[in-house]
Amino acid sequence: MVSAAYVNNTARVIWQNYYDVAAVAASSGNWGTASLMYRESLSTATEAGLTEEEAFTCHGLALVLLQTRQSEEAERFLRRAIRLYSLLTPLAARGLASVVSVLADLYTARNADERALPLLKMCERSITTVYGVQAPELLPIVSRMALIYNRHSQHGKAEECVKHYRSLKEKLLFNPASQA
Repeated sequence: MVSAAYVNNTARVIWQNYYDVAAVAASSGNWGTASLMYRESLSTATEAGLTEEEAFTCHGLALVLLQTRQSEEAERFLRRAIRLYSLLTPLAARGLASVVSVLADLYTARNADERALPLLKMCERSITTVYGVQAPELLPIVSRMALIYNRHSQHGKAEECVKHYRSLKEKLLFNPASQA
């Protein structure tokens, strides 16, 4: 009888192969191959129950879809990646912040700040709850919040975000090890 660990490790290797080919194809602008390989990678991760790998893949596929102007489908994969990253223990703060930033930018480009801001606040709360207010993963989140607040003439809130951003940048400048 084949052990579950063996099957899981085999699935992870297969996932990694598809994912690596997809990433190389995406980096060279070969969007068709990247999309195909990300979809194969996603299928493997989903079938094997590899939650973190599924989240990575949804994120990568969404970026390819954005490059090929398929923003509605990209949005679905970004939302799925957010849900998956949120399920991980411990919280995958870097992945969550990265995906939330892309989706918030997509909403902002559509003039839908009312969708972007709650998403950014949710991400900020999630990361802060687990890692504290000085988590470096908060940088892209608070910077986007500041821009939205400023655009909507909520200058006090924008200034709070800018101060938080500067505090995080200063921490990273004087303690680069905290970036790891």
